[in-house]
Amino acid sequence: MSAAQTIILALQSIAFAIWAGLMFWTLFRLRRRAQAQARDEGAGLGRQMLLSVTTFALFFKSDDFTPDRRRLALATLVMVAMMVAFWWSTGQTR
Repeated sequence: MSAAQTIILALQSIAFAIWAGLMFWTLFRLRRRAQAQARDEGAGLGRQMLLSVTTFALFFKSDDFTPDRRRLALATLVMVAMMVAFWWSTGQTR
């Protein structure tokens, strides 16, 4: 493995750690929102599960989560670009 490939792999691990952190941050934020709504309603277990699912759907619809969506999209694009860079650095075409 060349030095360039080693550097790219190290950067990929950093990019993945950032992406994973952003993903967990978003998931915990969504769960806190669902828990708060369930607590306000005094919801039972079934309703809590339904609130979790509908709150996760808000991630794609709500303006509250636009910054999270953008950060995750950017982190994903960076990871894909680094995968392509690693593939390109190997000089292989398949």
